[in-house]
Amino acid sequence: MCLNAVFGSFVWVNSSVLLVYTIPLSRGDSPKKSLVPFGPKIQSNEQQNVIQNRYTEGLLKDEFDEYLFEHYTTTQLVLATLDGTVKEFGPPAIYTAVEPSPDQKYILITSIDRPYSFTVSYTKFPQKVQVWTADGKFVRQLCELPLVENIPIAYNSVREGMRLISWRADRPSTLYWVETQDGGAAKVEVSPRDIIYTQPAEPVEGEEPEILHKLDLRF
Repeated sequence: MCLNAVFGSFVWVNSSVLLVYTIPLSRGDSPKKSLVPFGPKIQSNEQQNVIQNRYTEGLLKDEFDEYLFEHYTTTQLVLATLDGTVKEFGPPAIYTAVEPSPDQKYILITSIDRPYSFTVSYTKFPQKVQVWTADGKFVRQLCELPLVENIPIAYNSVREGMRLISWRADRPSTLYWVETQDGGAAKVEVSPRDIIYTQPAEPVEGEEPEILHKLDLRF
């Protein structure tokens, strides 16, 4: 078992169990760049979206970079106990964050998927946020966020949809998250600008998220 520490290394689920980022056993050798070009890189803006003009280092440049990115970031999560027992947790994926609940019964997991982008960093790639039990059973998917390449460039602009998803420290296993009300555009005048929602890890059927707070400023 080898650690894959690109996006993390391990977290303590409780005092005797670790959730570890490992290199999948099925991972082969690093991709080799073909001598045959992939072809021209074409970018269009037919929808007239906002074009990002921030300078960001380390972006993917071509399809070969995409293969390298997947090769080195794909992780197999593993539950490892102090007595040496090891158990795979979920399928291999590009996991960027894992967070146990305060009561140690659930784990909040964030992963990213294709399509990737050559114009924004991995934090803007499509994301899935899911809740699993601490012993490796899938509970539910909170959201599936799309690729975002058109976040307004104004300071404090954000992506639409659920963001900053985490566990409430004052509850055993209750989530909170933020949703913008201005379309993510900081220049838009609106009240409230952000709403903080909260909901149990396993809500009863039909239980809607509860509004925790409304904010006129960006959270």
